[in-house]
Amino acid sequence: MSLVDHSRRYQGLFYLNSGYRRGLDLMLCLLLWIPMHTVLGVAWLVTLIFGQRSFLYAQERIGHGGQAFWIYKVRTIRANHPTSLQFTHTKEDLLPLGSFLRRWRIDEFPQIWNVLKGEMSWIGPRPEVPFYYHQCVKDLPGYEDRQLALPGITGWAQIQNPNATAEDNEAKLPHDLYYLKHASLRLDAVILLRTLKIYQ
Repeated sequence: MSLVDHSRRYQGLFYLNSGYRRGLDLMLCLLLWIPMHTVLGVAWLVTLIFGQRSFLYAQERIGHGGQAFWIYKVRTIRANHPTSLQFTHTKEDLLPLGSFLRRWRIDEFPQIWNVLKGEMSWIGPRPEVPFYYHQCVKDLPGYEDRQLALPGITGWAQIQNPNATAEDNEAKLPHDLYYLKHASLRLDAVILLRTLKIYQ
């Protein structure tokens, strides 16, 4: 299917792939740069007090057009821990501040760098790890269409099911495709406001 055909099927792509949308992403980066890095700086100092030396890490994900890239996150699981590559963890698996950082999504703050680099947007389908991505492409019709847009830090599927895991991709897919069809400045504003409400 050509890009034109995809755009007819998912009308929101005209907005998502516009320079206007990129400008909004950069404006949000500018507005949130100091607050987010201030919080990250405080979190880093506190983790040093707890004896944690490894603060940030990168993980491979699949992004726009099915291209792999490295997503940045704050470490919440001990390095080399047996569950470090899993998506669900017990409290015993987490670092001292791990639960707090995840509860308030501070572990996602470094992805502002991915937005600046043009690898992500503030809003879009969450980027998946290669193993789950290729499995879902094989098992779920339409899953590959998610990659027509930049992946996002938050998104329509995330606010519909904020506690979803990698195993819930089938349930999340209709919400991601809905976003591709209806993406707009108004819907993005709703997603941002509801994201803030969910994590209060």
